[in-house]
Amino acid sequence: MLQKQRNSLAARGRAHAPVFAALGDATRLSLVVKLSGGQPSSISQLTQGSKLTRQAITKHLRVLERVGIVHSVHAGRESLFEFDPAPIEQMREYLDFVSEQWDQALARLKAFIEDWVFMSSQTHWLHTPSLRLERGGVNDFVSSVSR
Repeated sequence: MLQKQRNSLAARGRAHAPVFAALGDATRLSLVVKLSGGQPSSISQLTQGSKLTRQAITKHLRVLERVGIVHSVHAGRESLFEFDPAPIEQMREYLDFVSEQWDQALARLKAFIEDWVFMSSQTHWLHTPSLRLERGGVNDFVSSVSR
C-alpha cells in the first residue's frame, strides 16, 4: 500500500475513533439500543430500569451527543433525545473499506506464497528443517488465512 493511502486510511480511522470510544461503554451502548427504536426519549424514560441516576444518564447522553450519535430536542421544559444513525453508518463504511483492504492484502500474500511454492517445486524441494514444506501444507495454510 502506498504511503499516501496509508496516511488516508489512518486519518479516516482517527476521525472515527471518538465514535468507537463512545460506543465502547456498556451504558452508552445500551442507551443507543434504547434510542434506536425510533422514538425520542426523555432522560426519565431512559433512566427507567437502570441503577444509574438521571445525572449519570445525562453525562452519558452528552458523550453520545458530542460524537453525533444522539441529538437533544427540546419539548417544552423537557429534553428528548433521539438517535442519529449517520455516524454509525460512516463507521460501517470505514470498516467495510478496511475489510476490503485486508482481503486484497491477503489475496496478494496468498498469490505470492503460491507462486513461491510453485517455483520451489519446479527446482527442488526445500529440505531445511525450519522450512520443510509438504505438498498442500502452504496452500492449506494460505486458504485458511484468506477465508
